[in-house]
Amino acid sequence: MRGALAIAAAAMLLAGCASGGGAGPSTASAVEPSTGCPDVLVQADPPHHGFGTQDAATSVPELGVPEAAWVCEYVAEDTGDPDPDGGALYEWRRTDAALAEVPDDALVELGDLLATVDVPPADRACTDDLGPRLLLVAVTGDRQVAMTIDEYGCREIRLTEDPRESPPGSPSDPDLPAGVLMADGVDAASVVRDLSGIGGGR
Repeated sequence: MRGALAIAAAAMLLAGCASGGGAGPSTASAVEPSTGCPDVLVQADPPHHGFGTQDAATSVPELGVPEAAWVCEYVAEDTGDPDPDGGALYEWRRTDAALAEVPDDALVELGDLLATVDVPPADRACTDDLGPRLLLVAVTGDRQVAMTIDEYGCREIRLTEDPRESPPGSPSDPDLPAGVLMADGVDAASVVRDLSGIGGGR
């Protein structure tokens, strides 16, 4: 029954996007990899079944090549509470996969991937499924950008300045774009897995 609810909730959320706003990189202080991944991702308000905002971003930041980056893996779990709009409400809980740091010799390639992040096209193709969500934290100096990368549906990307404080896609930093982004022509999750080694990549 839970699997059926998950698929139903995912199908509702993959229908389309509106528009958000904002621009520019985060200026939040960098965090150490050992404290860089919360056990549970912060919920958006409204939560949209736990998947976060469905509004499309209208701009993207200049992400560049990070000086350090790490990745954690999350899966959706039913909270047992109803969503405000009806149906199931999920939370994204970290899996047992260890935090994976992106090696120094892979950071330029990661920067190439980040350069593909763009606003989503209006006619994007999506799959009707539900899978893991990766959290990528990229740091340059004292600036940090964290992003979730979906491995299902539309392969959506959502930014936040601090994964412990702000929901992905709904950052409190006004200089960081709110809404949904996508990697143009690239399977971002597969690339991140390969570069970081999380879940058997690289």
